[in-house]
Amino acid sequence: MPLIRYKNSRKNIFPNQVQPIHFQSNSFYAELLNTSLNFTTFKNKVTKLSGFDIFVEDIGWGVNTGIIREGEPLQSFYGWDVEGIWQTDDDFSVTKENVQPGDIKFKDQNGDGYIRDDDRVILGNSFPDFFWSIGNTFNYKGFELFVFITSEQGFEILNENIMETYYPINIRRNKYAEPFLNRWTPENPSNKYPSFVHTDSQGKKAPNSLMIEDGSYVKLKTMRISYDVSKLFKSFRNAQIYIVGENLYTFTNFMGMDPAANPRGNANFRMERNPYPTSTTFMLGINLGF
Repeated sequence: MPLIRYKNSRKNIFPNQVQPIHFQSNSFYAELLNTSLNFTTFKNKVTKLSGFDIFVEDIGWGVNTGIIREGEPLQSFYGWDVEGIWQTDDDFSVTKENVQPGDIKFKDQNGDGYIRDDDRVILGNSFPDFFWSIGNTFNYKGFELFVFITSEQGFEILNENIMETYYPINIRRNKYAEPFLNRWTPENPSNKYPSFVHTDSQGKKAPNSLMIEDGSYVKLKTMRISYDVSKLFKSFRNAQIYIVGENLYTFTNFMGMDPAANPRGNANFRMERNPYPTSTTFMLGINLGF
């Protein structure tokens, strides 16, 4: 029987290094307060490649949105850095691009006067600098209050709705209103939002730093209030009435729905586009012990 010989084999060509640090603490103050605190941080970087960069995640704009590069975090966002908006009194002799006041001002990384692929840089990554959570339980005269807060800090998300706002594939798709309502005009010389008159004058430069957002958040995840009513129900060993709220509020500067949702499911490379909103729920109930 002849042997089958394979010329190709698979191997891990970008081993990455993760250095985690985890801290957990529990505190008890008699019967009044019980506190649990968790803190985790880690550093991630690609330690070795086979002499070349790897581009990842072409999501339909004709360019790759991420890169795997030696010495950098795995799957970093990759694109053009935005310095601001071209203003009427700017010196246009420094660029060879067809720009006008109100156009996006991209950073010319190599100083050749053009904005091209070799001007792209790493714009961030989806690995948080640290996570933390805290749970507090307060007890007083039959009442119990439980509060649970979670947080992730120092990570980036590619907001595809911003990308669609600046470079629409279809004019009927959802777009943010704020950039249009506060767009650059001679009377409103914004340095944040362009005029949207000549958005393609320099080509579709996506993604860029306008589309990569800080996803840091603090979320009031759970709040539960209960009261011991066992004195009213003598036939039960214990009885407690309670109300619970979940996903009550998220403190964040992220423009999307929820920085914690991660609708694409890739924690290493977070992108958001029209996800289903995280539901806020309330539940009223009673616990009875026989």
